[in-house]
Amino acid sequence: MTAASKTLPLDSYVQVTNPENKTSVIVRINDRGPYVGNRVMDLSYSAAKKLGIHKSGTGVVEIKAITVAQALPKIQAAAAQQANQVYVQVGTFGSQKKARKLQNKIAANSNLPMPEIRPSTYNNSTLYKVQLGPIQSSAGADEINEQLAAIGIKDTQFVTETRQN
Repeated sequence: MTAASKTLPLDSYVQVTNPENKTSVIVRINDRGPYVGNRVMDLSYSAAKKLGIHKSGTGVVEIKAITVAQALPKIQAAAAQQANQVYVQVGTFGSQKKARKLQNKIAANSNLPMPEIRPSTYNNSTLYKVQLGPIQSSAGADEINEQLAAIGIKDTQFVTETRQN
């Protein structure tokens, strides 16, 4: 789940809570915006749906910045409730060839295991997601991210398992 913010750092994580129903989600800031009225955050549809504000399109929420180390256990707990695991996603491509190129770069330049390419189809369009994991701890996530950064891969995110279609 992701969100856009004008002021929060890109690739940071926040906990967003709907004060009406006390539901919370963890989102990654991956974009700038919103640029409409006095709104402070634009949530992805899945985040808004989990918070129960997707039908109205807007809502009052509480936003709390959290560290990556704080985000991972919460993402893992949410994934466990759905019988899913958490992975580090290093890239998403419309081409399997490009995904395989990144997969091979990681395998050739690090001590990491071979990343998996997970296809995901939505509206007759397939994306190829390059992922490492499952992630068991914050220390494991830090180690993976450090090795990836050493070979120039810095824009990663935590994701739950992608359903195979």
